[in-house]
Amino acid sequence: MNDPENETEQTDHAIEVSFMKWLPSVSTSYKVLIYIGTIVLAALSILVAVMDIFPPIAEIILYVCAAASLLFTCCYGMKDALSLSRNVVKPRIASNPFTHRLSSDYQYRTILFAISGFTLNLIFAGFNCIIAIISSSGWYGSLAAYYLLLVTMRWGAVGHVRTASKQSNREAHEMQVYLRCGYLFILMSLVLGGVVFWMTRGKSNRTYPGILIYAVAVYTFWKVAISIVNLVKVSKTHSILLKALRNIGYADALVSLLSLQTALLAEFSEGDITFSRPMNTATGIVVCTLILIMGIHTVQRARTFIKQS
Repeated sequence: MNDPENETEQTDHAIEVSFMKWLPSVSTSYKVLIYIGTIVLAALSILVAVMDIFPPIAEIILYVCAAASLLFTCCYGMKDALSLSRNVVKPRIASNPFTHRLSSDYQYRTILFAISGFTLNLIFAGFNCIIAIISSSGWYGSLAAYYLLLVTMRWGAVGHVRTASKQSNREAHEMQVYLRCGYLFILMSLVLGGVVFWMTRGKSNRTYPGILIYAVAVYTFWKVAISIVNLVKVSKTHSILLKALRNIGYADALVSLLSLQTALLAEFSEGDITFSRPMNTATGIVVCTLILIMGIHTVQRARTFIKQS
């Protein structure tokens, strides 16, 4: 199996070598001066933009100098970060058995994070289920069903790890887990259809207080980006179990994106449902369709493998 971790190390080394080709070597004191100069020039640029105290030619020179110093700061900063990671961080990680395995064993790390995701999904499922019962809300009931499906899929995938050593044909057993995930993805698309239905009726009242919505937005976009990176990374491996877990993470990220959009429109649309409701409905349909396609593809691939084995 290709090791994504080795490929990442090779990429980091290639990046560092490319920097070394054209970045001049300077002492630490000069680097500190560059970093301080960047901060000063950035502060001056903001001051000039706000107060307009310099003539136009001086402003242009200042902006050019600020941009150049920022470029060098980013390049030297990345070079130093890569060097620190190779010479300090990685040796310390390797010295501890747990952190060494966590950093070097891609499958172990994926399973460990899946367990944490399973725990959070279980909490969310219980919370939404309780709210659905108390308020007789179809919206929260649909969310509870969605989280229960995530719990079931993650438990099935993680549970396979505990029984893998007892299986005579591990790959065939993993493919059965993969097939079940495919069916559950299809079922999930139907459950999310219920969520979209309640959106069209204006029953989706997911909101976040104050500036928390911005933190949720950052986390959601990070979650989506990581899920896409992980999908690309796991495509280079032959582990069916990892593919199943990464597909689950991708579906989870898509629904998080839908939930964020609902909250953002509720916060900033000022009650204008003529815009927010069609937008939420359209995004919900796209998310349902993507998950349905993923489920059908997973089922077809698993069935083809089972027939050939």
